[in-house]
Amino acid sequence: MDEFWEQFNSTPLVQKILIFGIVVFSIFLGFWFFVYQSIQSNVTDTRDELRKAVEERQRLKQLRKSKEKVLDKVEDLQAKIVIAEDKLPSSTQLPRLLKLIHEKAKTAGLEIENFQRIQDRPQEYYVEIPVQMKLKGTYGELANFLRFINRMNRIISFHDLKLQRTEGSKGELVVSAMATTYRYKENSNQNDDSN
Repeated sequence: MDEFWEQFNSTPLVQKILIFGIVVFSIFLGFWFFVYQSIQSNVTDTRDELRKAVEERQRLKQLRKSKEKVLDKVEDLQAKIVIAEDKLPSSTQLPRLLKLIHEKAKTAGLEIENFQRIQDRPQEYYVEIPVQMKLKGTYGELANFLRFINRMNRIISFHDLKLQRTEGSKGELVVSAMATTYRYKENSNQNDDSN
């Protein structure tokens, strides 16, 4: 080891500086290639992962907003379906609806002479259910009956309304009308029966 230091001390200063510079440069190059490049590569990979994570987070936020909007629309549509189903009874609800119309006529004070369901008339998306009615009562009782029917959620239309005075009676009328209610056509391919 002493020989090394003797030889080192005998080397000119310029060579010492040059050797020192080569050693420092070699250490710097080794650090650059083996340490700094791998750290830089890790930093770049981490930045890419962070950018992707931020983009994914933004995308998930957008999806959540979209999902909430879609769920709100679905909720609105379901509410509208409930309202539509309430206005257009299914075939299983028809007997109850017809009984309710019959009861509304009695509640209004009308005497029911005829209340007969006629053959259903299928349309593209719904079925018309006509009912021939002949009622007897005063104009006020008829107005009350029509008011009761108007307040119902169901769609019921009246047409071919004929009013006649009864003979020998003051203010009493015989009312003939065709009332039509509607039901949703559950299956377009299915043959409709008249329930």
